[in-house]
This record gives sequence, C-alpha cells and structure tokens, in this order.
Amino acid sequence: MRSTGKVRRKRNAGFTLTELLVASALLGMVMAGAVALYLRHQGSLRSTLLAVQVETEANLAMNRMVYGVGNRRGLRAAEQATLANESGGGWTLTYTIPGLHGAPPQVYAFQYLASERRLVATPGDLRVGTDIANAVAEVNPGTVSMEITVEREQGRFASRRTVATFVRLRNWPY
Repeated sequence: MRSTGKVRRKRNAGFTLTELLVASALLGMVMAGAVALYLRHQGSLRSTLLAVQVETEANLAMNRMVYGVGNRRGLRAAEQATLANESGGGWTLTYTIPGLHGAPPQVYAFQYLASERRLVATPGDLRVGTDIANAVAEVNPGTVSMEITVEREQGRFASRRTVATFVRLRNWPY
C-alpha cells in the first residue's frame, strides 16, 4: 500500500446550521403564503355562498307570489286584487281566484310583515320569504306590480338582492 502523505478526512453526512436556517425560513414563507391564500379563498367562498342564498330566497319569494305556495294558486291565476297598507310599513295584498267548475271563488292574501322581515301567505301563515328588507306592492287596473328586497348578513359578509315583476290579472279588459 502506498502512502501519499495526505491525511484523508471522513466527510460528515449532514447539513450545516446555516443550511437548516435558510431552509426553515423558506419553508416558513411558503407556509405563510399558503395559509393566507387558504383564508382568502374561505372568505370568498362564504361571500359567494351568502350571495347565492340571498338570490335564491328572493327568487323563491317572487315565484311563490306569482305561481302560488302550497296548494294555493298565486297572483297569476287572480282575476282581481286589492292592497291594504298597514302600520309599520307592512301591507296585505288580497286576491281572488275564480272557482273551477261552478265552485265559489277563492280568496287568498300575501302579507308583508315589515317588523318581522318576512312575507307570508294567509290564511295559514305559509312562509313565502324571509329576511325581506323591503317589499313594495302596487295594484293598478288589471295589473299587480311587486318588488322584493332580500338582505342577509353573516359575520363580516352581507348580501342584498332585489327582484321585481308585474302580473296581469285574468279576465281584465285590456
């Protein structure tokens, strides 16, 4: 065996303290960015979910008024309607549907309870809509105009949706 006179050192298998600190700092920055992105995504998801819920509630409330709720037909089947304003900003919209096959006419109503922020069908207090911030109804000869605003808050998120329509009454001379 030949000796060159050089002493060979055994190389340590591992990382230096500086390398570990740099790697830990980089990992910390990547994790902080990922957490921030996740939290922003969660906020966006909650905001979108709230907007969809409010949109659905507004559209369902209007749909129930026009087409009916439960086994009752809505304003689309009405031949006459009257509006009575109530104290506190509420109103009652009463409408009459002609009877079928000689049956007597049916009288129904929608009632906006402003203090409770809800819209109900009477008799029976069937739920038409909740979280109703504002509801406006107007009865003109041959038509009924309606506008409903649904507003809801959840934590730091808020959403608002307004829908409007008008209905021509049946058998009204145009």
